[in-house]
Amino acid sequence: MTHTWTRYSVNGAGMGLSKSMVDSYLCLDGLPIASSPLYAGDRTLKDVVTNRDPRLNQTIWVDDGKHVKWYETKLFFTTPTFEINGANNTSTGYQVYKGHTGDYTEFNASQSTQGYIYIRYAEILLAYAEAQAELGTISQSDIDKTVNALRKRVGMSNGLLQLANIPSDPNREFPTLSPILNEIRRERKIELAAEWFRIDDIFRWAAADELLVGKRPLGAYRKQWENYPGATADFLRALVTVPVNAQGCIDPYKTYGAMDQGYRFNLKRDYLLPIPTNETTLNPKLGQNPGW
Repeated sequence: MTHTWTRYSVNGAGMGLSKSMVDSYLCLDGLPIASSPLYAGDRTLKDVVTNRDPRLNQTIWVDDGKHVKWYETKLFFTTPTFEINGANNTSTGYQVYKGHTGDYTEFNASQSTQGYIYIRYAEILLAYAEAQAELGTISQSDIDKTVNALRKRVGMSNGLLQLANIPSDPNREFPTLSPILNEIRRERKIELAAEWFRIDDIFRWAAADELLVGKRPLGAYRKQWENYPGATADFLRALVTVPVNAQGCIDPYKTYGAMDQGYRFNLKRDYLLPIPTNETTLNPKLGQNPGW
């Protein structure tokens, strides 16, 4: 069995991590970017990953001479694929590197043989930690066996989570929930990034009102590439068409018709997807979900 993820990761597939996603990664001291003295800012991709949870560097492409596109030709990543036409470019500048193989032969054939993840141990650990936190019975021992085990695995031994001393964060996604639930949800967001869990989690938490309604996703700081050494003419022509907000961050929905007002999530309808027409044709008694 083969798949085409390598082609998506190199070309962008019309996707990209949001700035909200990238900003969620802690610094190596276990503190959020709002309070850590280690935070190097977001003006360049190299700044973004400096002194951060190593999983960030393993999840996005960085022009550091280490993120290889093709091992056969020793070609490394330099700039995001804004210049590629259609749905093959990146929308945010934070291009997904996670899962990339670097095998050009497989890329060219659209037949990657890298194992596709269906479930892994990290998901089980995070599900256990979340359940214990929701029950109000979580202990430091539970945290050490779950969240801290994952942090140690990636080299975050100086940033372990301590139940009795959870760092404050003015940018918590769920300010009405307990600090420990916020941190476990953050850990889940980071560890399972780009593995297709996020929308299901938002639905499961009924969190669209906090995370989606009226919000537009942002991307990387565009100006970092305006005078980039070695940038092609095609890249620079495409770059100036990429919309930004007042702070210079890529704002992909800014000029995108109805999406300029943010995600158009309908709280009374969109937690349930529509039942496919072919299914209601086969069995009219199914009816349809509310609002559809």
